[in-house]
Amino acid sequence: MVKEVLHGFEGIECQTITHIEENVSKSMILFLHGYNFTGKTWSKTGVFDALISRGYSFIAPDMPYGRRTRCTKHTRSLDINLGLLNSLVSSYGGRRPLVVVGASLGGRLAIYYSARNELVRGLLLLSPYIEKDKTALSIASSITAISKIILGEKDIVSRKTIEKLAARIGASIVVYERAGHAMYLDAPDRFVQDLLVFIKYVEEMKTE
Repeated sequence: MVKEVLHGFEGIECQTITHIEENVSKSMILFLHGYNFTGKTWSKTGVFDALISRGYSFIAPDMPYGRRTRCTKHTRSLDINLGLLNSLVSSYGGRRPLVVVGASLGGRLAIYYSARNELVRGLLLLSPYIEKDKTALSIASSITAISKIILGEKDIVSRKTIEKLAARIGASIVVYERAGHAMYLDAPDRFVQDLLVFIKYVEEMKTE
């Protein structure tokens, strides 16, 4: 059952969409939205229904870095956002393996989180925005998760930066034709299918 809960950390409370299955061997999917979006944005792609029908758990929080998020306080502090994320995953995911999906500014946070968390087995970055963050590019080298990057053909992110990032994390790059920065909204069916295939691949590699 999909639930909306209010989760707090260090005096900040944010709305979070959760769906938790009993099967702890399957990966939990963690969604990190972009700056102008919220946890609810992902529902527009149909991905929640697709995951539920296949027995996957997921967390789609509103994060303090977002401009429109349902949080009692907004901040782009990396420490606070990572702290809230760690608290969320600990509360709802425990020690389950994770597949992290990060879009734009959420992709930046996903890089920091994945570089520090051994539970992350898969990392799907959607137009990660790290142009002004040399540290993110540097620490990406320590990410061991299976990784993939998706861009929109009309994307605003620097292709050169993305190519550097891809080389450091061993990720393939896929480009959605005629799609913009939020390519998962421009091509929702393709995004959902690509995510399901990616999750399956990560889980198959995990058992080898």
